[in-house]
Amino acid sequence: MLNDPEKPFNEATEEVLAKSLEEARAICENKAGDGLTEVLNVTQKTKTPNKNKKYVFICWFRTEESE
Repeated sequence: MLNDPEKPFNEATEEVLAKSLEEARAICENKAGDGLTEVLNVTQKTKTPNKNKKYVFICWFRTEESE
């Protein structure tokens, strides 16, 4: 969660590989790490799995700008 919603922020996306939406969300939360970055959403990009039976998901992040 953002510390100060009034501060400027940046939004970014990152692709991750996972077997399920739940696994993708966990990966995204882990990537967010600090308290200044929040995961806005996780969406599935591909409908068919790759050879490792994983799908491509997109993590949507919002990061509070530091001063």
